[in-house]
Parts: sequence; structure tokens; C-alpha cells
Amino acid sequence: MAYSKSERYQLMSELADDLRAVLEVRPVKARSPGPLLKLQKWSQRNLAYVMLAGLLLVILAIGFAISRAFTTKRRITTTAMESPSRMWTATA
Repeated sequence: MAYSKSERYQLMSELADDLRAVLEVRPVKARSPGPLLKLQKWSQRNLAYVMLAGLLLVILAIGFAISRAFTTKRRITTTAMESPSRMWTATA
């Protein structure tokens, strides 16, 4: 409990509102939440969006890895066709 009377709940309804906010995973009015707490609370309320964004990131990462593998394979094949002896030399 705060030492200063002005920092305490003035009405029981204010305390009840904050307790309800805790149960509904919303920020409370007793103290201002930081950006990480706001993000955490939003993520808990909107779990479907968070899961969808995570799935999208995984799909993009897999697509990037596959694209990178094909590009590397094509570069190696092109280098081998241009000059077989050049394929085994170090590139700078």
C-alpha cells in the first residue's frame, strides 16, 4: 500500500476495477505498465494473432533457407561449368 493517501485507491470501485483488469489480462490503473508488459498483456489477449505471426515467420525463414540453398547450388554448378579447375581454387 502506498504511503501517501493521494496515491491510494480513493474508492472501492477503483480497486474492484483494477482486480477485474487483472482477471481480464488488462493493464491496471494502480501503476503505469511499461512497453514490455503492454506487449505481454496484448499477446495473452490475442494469442491467435501471435501464433499466426509466429507461423508466418517460420514459413519465411524456411523459404529463405531454401532459396539460399538453390542459389548456392546454382553458383557452384555455374562455376564448375565455366572452369573445372577454378572450382577448387580459393575465392576471395
